[in-house]
Amino acid sequence: MNYFCFFRRISAGLVLLSACGQGPVWAAARPPRPMVAHGQGLGPRGAAAAMAASMVNPDPRKYMFENQIQPGMRGYGLTVMHGVAIQKFHFRVLDVVRNFGPDMNVIVVRCQGLGLRHSGVIEGMSGSPLYIDGRMIGAIAYGWNFSKNPIAGVQPIRQMLAIPLPKAGHRGRPPPAAAGLSWVEHSALAHAWPGWSTLTQNLFPRPGGRLRPVHNASFRQPFTSVAGGPKLFGLQPLSSPLEVGGGSPAVLRYLRDALRGSDLNPVAAGAAGAPSGWLGGMKTLTPRAFRLEPGAAIGVPLLTGDMNVGAIGTVTNVVHHTIWAFGHRFFAEGPTALPISGAYIYTVVPSLSASFKLGSTVALQGRLIMDQETGIVGTLGAAPPAVPIAIQVAYHHPAWRRDFHYRLYPNPHSTMMALGAALIGSLDSQRKVIGHHGNYTVQIHGMAAFGRIHLPIDELATTGFFQPNQVLLPVALLLHNPFGNLRLSGVRLDVSLHRRSDAGLITSIVLQHHIVAPGRRLTCRVALKRYRGRTHLVTVSLQVPRNTPPGNYRLMVGSADAALLQETWYFPQRFAPDNLSSLVRDIRHILSYRQNRIYARLIANAHGVATANAGQPNLPASRIDLLTRNPAQPLYPLFNSVLVSVPAGAVVEQGGQDFEILVRHRIHQRFFAQPPAAHDPSIPAAFGAPGVRERW
Repeated sequence: MNYFCFFRRISAGLVLLSACGQGPVWAAARPPRPMVAHGQGLGPRGAAAAMAASMVNPDPRKYMFENQIQPGMRGYGLTVMHGVAIQKFHFRVLDVVRNFGPDMNVIVVRCQGLGLRHSGVIEGMSGSPLYIDGRMIGAIAYGWNFSKNPIAGVQPIRQMLAIPLPKAGHRGRPPPAAAGLSWVEHSALAHAWPGWSTLTQNLFPRPGGRLRPVHNASFRQPFTSVAGGPKLFGLQPLSSPLEVGGGSPAVLRYLRDALRGSDLNPVAAGAAGAPSGWLGGMKTLTPRAFRLEPGAAIGVPLLTGDMNVGAIGTVTNVVHHTIWAFGHRFFAEGPTALPISGAYIYTVVPSLSASFKLGSTVALQGRLIMDQETGIVGTLGAAPPAVPIAIQVAYHHPAWRRDFHYRLYPNPHSTMMALGAALIGSLDSQRKVIGHHGNYTVQIHGMAAFGRIHLPIDELATTGFFQPNQVLLPVALLLHNPFGNLRLSGVRLDVSLHRRSDAGLITSIVLQHHIVAPGRRLTCRVALKRYRGRTHLVTVSLQVPRNTPPGNYRLMVGSADAALLQETWYFPQRFAPDNLSSLVRDIRHILSYRQNRIYARLIANAHGVATANAGQPNLPASRIDLLTRNPAQPLYPLFNSVLVSVPAGAVVEQGGQDFEILVRHRIHQRFFAQPPAAHDPSIPAAFGAPGVRERW
């Protein structure tokens, strides 16, 4: 009896659908995966339980799938062109493109109305829902650059509803930071600076083996984004306008460089945190005034506070507390935890290449929980926690001091970019500093906190050589380390700007004697040319240990960069951390080099092999050959060194020279212009125990 009733109901349903001219439901395109809906009036845990327990299928009376769509069908779409008012535009279906991507279709439509014939498809319309006969077919998601007609690609609603939602226990947890960087970004870090290059390449070796240290004159490379590759001609996801409020032109240039080839387009906009009535005469800026419903503007803030950085799109679908938007990826990282907010649209800026919406994100209303190629999914409620960023900028005049406060929402793809934007915006708030080749010296002291780990940040440079990424490299390496998932908990930076350039360039280095006896001193005269100033001499003296055996040695004299570069060549094992604590130690060691000092290092060959933690000196050649045949542990030639430094009286950006030194026990008195030096307890009696790190 039960089977008879079941089949009778199925037959009645098929007859009803056939009478409506729709055909059976399973005759449509591949049905979407089950969609989860929130329960209304539930708390976060209750809503999560409802999402897991209430598995519902899309209502065929509400949605229309691809096989039911025919060329020539007409419908309407919803979007915001000004303020928060949702407006209607019209479209005509041109066709359905099958297998546009892996298991993906695209509906191609021609839009009209709302000035789209003049502007074309607009960046910021991503996610605008489209309806035929009152049923949703999908969202505006794709377009062409330099298109002469308002033709758009539509993400079918079937593919958006098929986005898998995370389990209740994982809701709102950001992905591990180490999973967010590709080799492209590692390469940008690896080419950045001496020391950092070797450390980065040891942490993230390319497939096929470790890389040799990179020694390139153009060390200063910007961070690159993994959100997308180079822009291609043809149908592609519409870029989302990344609205930057309160940022200087230098901030926009930095963001454009960082996001080149991605789906985000930085544009200058206003900040929506002002008193009520500032946005189009609105009396309140609460979430109620920016209701998220199909067709409403939605924002994804990355940075708020004294500067606002956030992307803008359109809401596609809302089921209880769950929101689908954009119709394409944001970063395509899967489970995520970024905030979502309302958005205010000032106007639409038409452009021959790509028109865009000019707006601001305002009124946090929830969080993103999933980010995939076919769209983003969020939930209404509490926003994820933000990381406080405090930057104090002091100029040469005591009265010119200002504090900047930001709230950063951590994400593997945007954290470093937002930190760089905050630093540049703070420095450029009063004067043009970034990229300025005039008389400025920048000194930065601060701290980045990763829970219980506190990493010092120290930088001294002139504006001609100052690069924000150099300051942020230690933070990037800890965030994306391969040993453990660290979360940034706060950043504090104290910046001093001096209206003068302390830059100095090493023009010549003169070594008094190339032959020396043990216990004597090697003395160099370094000629340092000051920016718009005179050349002055700096004396660097290094004592040769008393029990140094006779032979040939190498002496390097130069800037901190030259000394660090030499250390990466002779002591690569010092830049090969094998756990989190050794990584922090190595970062602090690199930061211990000061740009306002001149360094001298004497190198001795210990005739042995070294590992990351120990060394074996004075080995016969046969023993060295046997040890180096073991591929289980990398071995390096063993060297010892003595390192000294003296104040330079300037910021030495670059310069250095190597000398060949001959040590003899007996040298004619005419070679010496100074008496033997007394033993300095701060210098090892010899070159120290093999493998000893003289500065660590």
